[in-house]
Amino acid sequence: MLKNTAEFFKKTKDSTMSVLEDAMGSHKAIEATGTAASVVSRPLTTLSFVYFAQAILTQLSEPDPTDHVDIDKNVLKLVHLCSIASDEIYNEKDKRKIPSELGKIIFENEKSKIGSVPFIITESEELGMIFVIIRGSYCFNDFMTDLSLNSVEYNGGLMHSGVFSAANSLFVRSEDLITRLSESKGKKPILFTGHSLGGGVAAISAYMMRTKHPSIESRAICFAPPSSVNRDIWEQIKPYTMCFLLGGDPIPFLSLNNVAQISQTALPSMVSDFVQRAIAIEVQKVVPTPMCFNWDDDPFSSPPPTVEQIEDDYKKMVLRSTALFPPGDPYHIVLSGGLFKSVDLFKIRNCDYFSRFIKGLDENHHSMSHYSECLAELLKK
Repeated sequence: MLKNTAEFFKKTKDSTMSVLEDAMGSHKAIEATGTAASVVSRPLTTLSFVYFAQAILTQLSEPDPTDHVDIDKNVLKLVHLCSIASDEIYNEKDKRKIPSELGKIIFENEKSKIGSVPFIITESEELGMIFVIIRGSYCFNDFMTDLSLNSVEYNGGLMHSGVFSAANSLFVRSEDLITRLSESKGKKPILFTGHSLGGGVAAISAYMMRTKHPSIESRAICFAPPSSVNRDIWEQIKPYTMCFLLGGDPIPFLSLNNVAQISQTALPSMVSDFVQRAIAIEVQKVVPTPMCFNWDDDPFSSPPPTVEQIEDDYKKMVLRSTALFPPGDPYHIVLSGGLFKSVDLFKIRNCDYFSRFIKGLDENHHSMSHYSECLAELLKK
């Protein structure tokens, strides 16, 4: 999820890379290597599970069927403009070329830290919209946000904690400006867009705007967002959010739920147990429930509680669902052919398409520039 991959690896310890190399070996080697098992068992704090998945791709199932689709040319043009902007925001400020159709930049947040991402706000008179363009994963702090894979509760649903944190930070910083600007222009629509982490943040930001300011039309166009919302919120976001997947881009499939499924079906039992235990620790929510004690009694004169009461009342462990999906109505940009590939657009039927890792995943398809180039080809048809 980094555009500048080298920057991340400079910050990765040589010892970790050595373990990753071990983890790429045979299953028998992993079973005999406690260190490798330890790294694989920490998918929430390392990237090892991404690399490890490469060793078991041949065991994955075929993707669900999709349907060829044509979308309105004007909508496709808007999607293409958003793809260019979502690509250009990765560039340095003096080298960036945001499409003129999106209007002038009226605000820019350049800071990137854990739980926050840079973004640009523009106002387009030509398109009659306000755009919030959000950068995807680029630096080490962005990766730490990506790796916050546990889910948090929001508005009755569950969201990827890292994406939610970044979206909440953006919303706090931009809400007043974009709301006032929209209302001063007759409730001008607001469109959030971004790639990778930025795509997930865009969809959740639009959801937050819709929730708090329902009279303002807010929507999102996302490219390769990570699995960020549970099914209930996915259903709510779908009508006003478009989500695009290119080829075998693996990022929309990355979730604790999918990692858990792989560990149960494809990993050696020892490694699988480690992974399951690590995931369980992450998703368990401790809820103290001291209900059986009478707080008005003198604890020194009252009889002690029974062992059963202590076990029942000490704590209640609640497992939060880890089944998260990339937000938005999903479309699949498919490449086919030999050296000179053709590009077609297919409709993904529902979010269950992303409920497991599938064959054909290829990290080389994640580049935002590839998305923009393919959408340009679709426009020519």
